[in-house]
Amino acid sequence: MDHISSAGEGLYIPSPIRLVKNKLNKKLLFIMILPNIISFSYYIIITGNQFAAHTIFTVSMPAERKGAQELSIFSSNEQENPGSYIAYNAIHSLQGFKDIDDKLNLSHIYNQFDYVNRFGSFGSFFSHGKSALWTYYQRETPITVTDSGIVTVTAYAPSKTLALAIAQGTVESAKKTLQKMNETQNGDLTHSLIKRIAEVEKNLDVDKKNMEAFRNKTKILDPSITYNAEMNRIDSLVLNDVSLKARQITLKKESPSSPVLEEDNNEILYTNQSIEKSESDILQSINYSTNFEILKYKENSDLQALANARQELSNAETRADGNHYDISIISPPMASDDTEWPNPLKDRLEPVLITLLITLFIWSLVRA
Repeated sequence: MDHISSAGEGLYIPSPIRLVKNKLNKKLLFIMILPNIISFSYYIIITGNQFAAHTIFTVSMPAERKGAQELSIFSSNEQENPGSYIAYNAIHSLQGFKDIDDKLNLSHIYNQFDYVNRFGSFGSFFSHGKSALWTYYQRETPITVTDSGIVTVTAYAPSKTLALAIAQGTVESAKKTLQKMNETQNGDLTHSLIKRIAEVEKNLDVDKKNMEAFRNKTKILDPSITYNAEMNRIDSLVLNDVSLKARQITLKKESPSSPVLEEDNNEILYTNQSIEKSESDILQSINYSTNFEILKYKENSDLQALANARQELSNAETRADGNHYDISIISPPMASDDTEWPNPLKDRLEPVLITLLITLFIWSLVRA
């Protein structure tokens, strides 16, 4: 008999043999059957295809920083290739993630993976928030940086087109960050010069207004011009006066009653008055010349300062053009038509066989 029955109470008491069989059946279920069913279901049935796009690039450092680096004895990889690590951090940064997410809607893309790996399921521990999506994006977009500063970005997605789009987005994100750094660096370099140019231009406007006010008040374009013109005029008038007086002396001796003497007297009087007028204008121009020279000196100084500042700005911009981080693409985003994962043999059949072998080994130990 396999069991013992109590007629009074109607109780069923299993025999020792049946108890052993039931325990073995439960162990068989949990050790052999369930693990292999789960393994087969996931790796053979559930697992979806994943495509990968790869892009490779380097980042050149600014010339000034490179020169300083060459003088350094001790340096780490990050110090030797700062641009590469800046690009690395830019791609995995929150801003880099937002740039790509706004353009591609990453949650929609990652929801297309298989049920286990997809975002919002086991792949993100059933979290649907932006923080979880950011972490998921970092995991699905691994980046490596070699000792020589070569950056390799791999973007995984449920289709080749989407993988290429994400990979291209990572390159654009790195370029955007480096461009902002270059603009900031160039801005720091040229900001003071631009401010200085604005100040000199403002001063120059004041100089021109002061000079215009001076000329409107004095009616003199340039006192030195007036001085030279009046001096030449005085020389001419003096010569004319001397000539007239010499002629008068001759006429008085030869023809004292000549009417020319009266004409010469009038002309000598006019000449003397003109000389006095020119002498007065010369004195006035001398008085004005001091103020004029001060205004002219200030204007010329500001013109020279403006020319120097503009030249310095031009030189600074030229230096900035060769003193910035720059991405050099070694391999643009590319993806194979074949899936990156899973491989039919390695990633599907191999885990199933391994699971089977492990469970068989454990089961043999249990049965022993």
